[in-house]
Amino acid sequence: MEPLAAFYTRTSLTLEAFELRIRLRREVPLVPLPKILEKLTPDALLPVVLTPFQVGQVIRITEAICRRTRIIPDTCLYRALTRYALLRRAGYAAKFVMGMNPRAREDLTAHAWVELNGVPYRETLDATMVVNYVYPDDRSGSERSASSRA
Repeated sequence: MEPLAAFYTRTSLTLEAFELRIRLRREVPLVPLPKILEKLTPDALLPVVLTPFQVGQVIRITEAICRRTRIIPDTCLYRALTRYALLRRAGYAAKFVMGMNPRAREDLTAHAWVELNGVPYRETLDATMVVNYVYPDDRSGSERSASSRA
């Protein structure tokens, strides 16, 4: 049986995920992506509160319901932003990544995903994808700069 604290944490994270997906529906068309990611990133990584399996359960439930509703967008961008936020809130050093297939000729083929320890989280990528954007960017030397905390 799951400890009561983990159950409440998982339930709370599930509710946060739905609230986030609804909020992102309004924000994504209006707010620059770096600002959205900055708001989704805690100032410091929290202690790990759920196992990767438990976080995966929250994500599976959220994504299954979002696929079935027409009011909540269900594209790779919305899924990746939500996965990123949930993993960060659960204490994992997730990275938000965007890339594109440079071989696509007619339609630009772009994709957003999340990585944990340099590995795509809960998906398999096309080997032709080229990374164009990573947040947070390791080259900055810190998770978030001092100016982004102000």
